[in-house]
Formats: sequence, structure tokens, C-alpha cells
Amino acid sequence: MKNTFTNILRVAIPVALIVFTIVLIRSRNADAETPAPAPAKQANDSRPILAEGRVSAYPGAEVVVGSDAAGSIVTMLVAERDLVRRGQLIAEIRSDDVTAALAEARARVAEAEADIRLFETEAARAKHLWEEEVGSRQAYDRALRDIDGAKARRATAEATVGRLAATLDKTRVVAPIDGVIIERSVDRGETVETGDAIVTVANLDRL
Repeated sequence: MKNTFTNILRVAIPVALIVFTIVLIRSRNADAETPAPAPAKQANDSRPILAEGRVSAYPGAEVVVGSDAAGSIVTMLVAERDLVRRGQLIAEIRSDDVTAALAEARARVAEAEADIRLFETEAARAKHLWEEEVGSRQAYDRALRDIDGAKARRATAEATVGRLAATLDKTRVVAPIDGVIIERSVDRGETVETGDAIVTVANLDRL
């Protein structure tokens, strides 16, 4: 009995070693045949990046803001990389003469309006006297002419106010869009001509 068991072990052990070796070899071959996963490709990121001190923008996303008036820059309120909103004041061009002329024109409007009120009162009084046969028709007609003259002066002054106000508005440089300042072309104290670039704004929606 003992000899039989010993003989079985002598046969079983080598067979088991052979089977284990075959299984191990096949397992290694299977691993070698399985392709390694390819490295993940990074998606092309077409978004612009903020470079050192600069902002990148898509072509067509930049708006050059120019000057509508000539003169020296007295106020510069933005720097590069500043965010701005549409209508925000960016810079101001010297406008002392225009401001003074505008104030004078507005004073002439007020003066003409005061004259109109005065002449209308005088005309009403002259008309009453004429109707009562106490005053003359000439006095009434003269008062009416005074009213017309005052109204003409007011119209002229109002036209001057409108023209000067438009000129003054051109000395104020404002942002035309929401965006970020990517270039400032002038500094405070520099002189610009009509059409000169003040800043360049990149459209936030296209960054």
C-alpha cells in the first residue's frame, strides 16, 4: 500500500509541475498579445490663452477705438487687461474752449427765453390798450416783432448748443462694446488727431 502511494506521488508531482508551467506560459503570452491602451489624446483647445501681459483674441474680435476729436489727452481711465463695459468712459480729450462756448450758448438761450416772456407780457398789454383805444396799433405790432426777434435768437442759440454739445461729446472716448483692453495706444498728456487710435478692445464674447 505504501509503495503504491509513493509511486502515485512520483507520477503526480511531475505532471502537476508540467501543467502549472504550461498555464503560466500561456498566461504570459496572452498578456504580451494584448495591446497596451493608447495614450489619451488631448483635445485641441482652440480657446485663446492669456499670455504674459497680453490677451489673445479671435480674428475680427478686436475693435480699435479711435478719437473723434483732436487735442491732448487729459484723462486716461483704463490700462491694458482692464475689463470695460459698453458706454464706459475710457479717456477724455481737452475741451476747455468747447465747454466755455457751450456754457455761453446756453446762457444765450436762457436770455432769449427771458426776453420772449417779457415781450409776450408787453404785447398782451399793448393789445389791451389798443383794443381799449388807449394805445396804438404800432405799439402792439412792435411788441409782436420783439417776440419774433427773441424767438429767432433762441433758435440760433439752441442750434449752437446742439453743435457744441456734439463736439464736446466727441472729446469723450467710450467703449463701444463689452470687452477687455488689449492695447492702449496713447497716454495721458499725449496729443491725438482725429482718427488716431486710443485703445483696442477685444470682444468678450469671442475670446
